[in-house]
Amino acid sequence: MHLLVRNELYPFKFFDNSSMLAFGSLNEIVVCSMRPIKEIVQIMRPSFCKEKSIPYIDWGFGLTPSQRERTVPIMAFAWDRLIQLVYILSLIHIS
Repeated sequence: MHLLVRNELYPFKFFDNSSMLAFGSLNEIVVCSMRPIKEIVQIMRPSFCKEKSIPYIDWGFGLTPSQRERTVPIMAFAWDRLIQLVYILSLIHIS
């Protein structure tokens, strides 16, 4: 379980009113906001990943093709041989 919070190195305005939390199990990853508490997205284990594989989740910040002028929160997850990056534009838009 990883909690993404605002700090001095990454003073992203998105964190003024929210905190993000991601947790995973054998079958899914769930991303939630903590203020207000609600589920934002649920990512199911792809069928080509091994059944007993456990997802690895980590948060960071970076530039994306559509957000080159500022850093945005990025969640990286690895499941079996799959590695995927997800970036958060707002509480209701996940890319």
